[in-house]
Amino acid sequence: MSNITPMMKQYLEIKEQYKDAILFFRLGDFYEMFFEDALVASKILEIALTGKSYGAEERAPMCGVPFHSAENYIQKLIHAGKKVAICEQVEDPKLVKGIVKREVVKIITPGTNVNDNTLEGYQDSYLMCIDFDQKFKAAYIDVTTGEINVTSIENDALLDFVTQIQPKEILFHQNFLIGAQHNKSLQKEFRIIQSSYTTTMLDDYFDGAARAHLAEHINAELEEYLPVLNMILGYIQQTQGIVANNITRVNIAKRNNFLRLDPNTKKNLELTENATTRQKKNTLFDILDYSVTSVGKRTLRKWIDNPLNDVQKINERLDLVEELNLSFDLRSDLKELFDEIYDMERITGKMSYGNLSTRDAVALRSSLFVLPSIIKRINDSQSPCLKNLIKSMDDLSDIHQYLLDAVVDEPSVSIKDGEVIRSEYNENLKEYRFLEKNSAAVLQQIETNARERLGVKSLKVGYNKVFGYYFEITHTASREATIPSDFIRKQTLSNAERYINQELKEMEDKILGARQKIFEIQSEIFDEIKNVLSRNILRINQTAEQIGIIDALLSLSIASIERNMVRPKFNNKRVFEIEASRHPVIENILGEDHFVPNDIMVNQNSRIQIITGPNMGGKSTYMRQAAIIAIMAHMGSFVTAKSANLPVLDAIFTRVGASDDLSLGQSTFMVEMKEVSHIIKNATENSLIILDEVGRGTSTFDGMSIAWALIEYFSEKINSTTLFSTHYHEITELENLHDNIQNFYIAVNEDGNDIRFLHKIMKGKMDKSYGIHVANIAGIPAEILSRANEKLKLLEKNELISPQFFETRQTDTNRAPVAEESTISASDNKSSKQMSFEDYSSKEILERLDSLDMDDVSPRAAFQILEELQRIAKERIL
Repeated sequence: MSNITPMMKQYLEIKEQYKDAILFFRLGDFYEMFFEDALVASKILEIALTGKSYGAEERAPMCGVPFHSAENYIQKLIHAGKKVAICEQVEDPKLVKGIVKREVVKIITPGTNVNDNTLEGYQDSYLMCIDFDQKFKAAYIDVTTGEINVTSIENDALLDFVTQIQPKEILFHQNFLIGAQHNKSLQKEFRIIQSSYTTTMLDDYFDGAARAHLAEHINAELEEYLPVLNMILGYIQQTQGIVANNITRVNIAKRNNFLRLDPNTKKNLELTENATTRQKKNTLFDILDYSVTSVGKRTLRKWIDNPLNDVQKINERLDLVEELNLSFDLRSDLKELFDEIYDMERITGKMSYGNLSTRDAVALRSSLFVLPSIIKRINDSQSPCLKNLIKSMDDLSDIHQYLLDAVVDEPSVSIKDGEVIRSEYNENLKEYRFLEKNSAAVLQQIETNARERLGVKSLKVGYNKVFGYYFEITHTASREATIPSDFIRKQTLSNAERYINQELKEMEDKILGARQKIFEIQSEIFDEIKNVLSRNILRINQTAEQIGIIDALLSLSIASIERNMVRPKFNNKRVFEIEASRHPVIENILGEDHFVPNDIMVNQNSRIQIITGPNMGGKSTYMRQAAIIAIMAHMGSFVTAKSANLPVLDAIFTRVGASDDLSLGQSTFMVEMKEVSHIIKNATENSLIILDEVGRGTSTFDGMSIAWALIEYFSEKINSTTLFSTHYHEITELENLHDNIQNFYIAVNEDGNDIRFLHKIMKGKMDKSYGIHVANIAGIPAEILSRANEKLKLLEKNELISPQFFETRQTDTNRAPVAEESTISASDNKSSKQMSFEDYSSKEILERLDSLDMDDVSPRAAFQILEELQRIAKERIL
């Protein structure tokens, strides 16, 4: 490789330092990629793959993208999970002989992607760092807004935590060994990037007001998080080549400050993301979101994900919503004013990383213009809580005036190609812009002045590429006139002489260099604007945060009015009293006139509700709306009901639906049992638990036994508010065995073969599931349905659950209760006599089997006989 070209040698040396990134190597007006990078990028970007000679026998694979349109290509690579290293020319090619010096100036990664144009205004974009010291420590930051959080995570909760935050990128220390199961699960969902610690201290990242403000938050409580903070901030500095000065505070995310919602609960209840489409539509967020601003949408989304568990704070938020409800004019005026506000947080993010555009500056100016009006409108209202909320709000009028003075109304996208800075803002800019637009008039005036001075009416100003601008005087006129001494002859023609003087030369320099000078002056001033704004990021972000809170409150207010919601009340008696509750999402889909409301009443006698009834009857809707209404109330929202009186919960857990995880070797039933196990370990008496059809993923007797034992455990050990829907009708017997269990069912109207689901919940139990009726609705052929009805009647006739199944067992208070083994038995159709082979000899068993009438044994009885025989066979063989 001794013949390798100097340029390619430079490329390979730089690429060696950035092996895990696609290197965008600047060559003139293009970013070029070579070798493996070119092979990978050309497929992702769908661009032509060519080759380049570099001193070896084979040509290097090569592809490239234009410098001026590189951003879209970069974003495409980032969304494909790649890192992109931007390598720029750091010397002027005109001033260098040989190879121009190049350096990587920025590395763009999924978690540090400030310019993600596919990111919705309500979405966060987190970079996460995880370390382990007795338990997991994590820091996660949205680089687009500067929001940074730290937290501790229990060892068995890491996957839940990461799933809940949904980071775009995760960092681990290079020596950090994570469990194989964790690692496998994380790699299935997330891109994992290895990184090493940085020794940079936090103070090195911040200066001025930002450092002073941040210092208030770096206290003893934060010391344990300094390693992950140093690591994540060092990574940002390493990749972006710049200090992340939009980070103005560090939040400690304490789980006990909020109502706990695990990832399964958020997914099952479809709070912010539809389980099918993975989109916002048809979620609780979609129903409540009347926000106008992006920061308001993000604030509302965070409130949904993190409901409060402090009744005082909940009521403070409800008071604010109620104040807005009382004034139509205030809501209307604020909504109109907020419509002028752009995403101030993400604009400051671009400031921090040096990516502020001219359009961003105008967007910020437009946002700041309405701030004084927002503050005045609230202060003029009859809303004391709102007034108190904004009493220290900064209207940023000085920054608005600064941008108004400096930046034109509609600046060009590129400083090089048009107007950005007002001419009046800088005298030199004003002069050069005048010359650029009026050069002909200026030269005409110079020509007129020279004619008068020399007394030569035929004198004219001309231009050519060799001499530039000149005065031209005919030979006849030059003999008659006195040529001033400052006129220097530059060229003699057959009929005229050409001269220049200092005035014309200076004007030539100004006119010919006007465009470049305008670019230089505008660039210098715009850099100054970016520096001024950067020094005020703290102020801008604090105001943006307050705007987000007000907008989110406004959204909750409008939703409560538009969707006929009521203010919830709270009690300390663990009582649910929700009158005419409605599922907000389903009601929105069906229409208010088609949704059937239901009362939800939970007290000490009905702490655990066993809910039976038909498929498609509304059991799941009833249970989910209980959980969703509880979440709405805890986040400070009005709720979809006629009235609501709720306890303050510590957590909500749900086990809903069927899913597997084959990549981790887990069946549907295993996933179900792991989720139930998680609930058992974490629920308390102040939790709300939703269990939908637990036990359906295994055999009937297995599933029924598990369901029975679970309900007993929740009744005796936890006594949490539990809604348990089931098609195991036998377990409704538990109501007679426990004082805190009650049965409920979904009403059905039967008129002959006509069956109508009423979607109304009633006290009592039901012993039918109407599955065949639902199959009929789904379009299952009549032949199959007829055969199914025959078998159903036969099975119902030969019900095999023995009386012992319902016996109350003695509970060992020192251990969790388990399901007792029930006697395996078979029913004889005629005598209902139990059959057991336990005391029979092998010969007697054979005789007994020989005497069975196979036409008179139900399938369920046959399975029981087979299970009993298998068990005895194993015992006797061993």
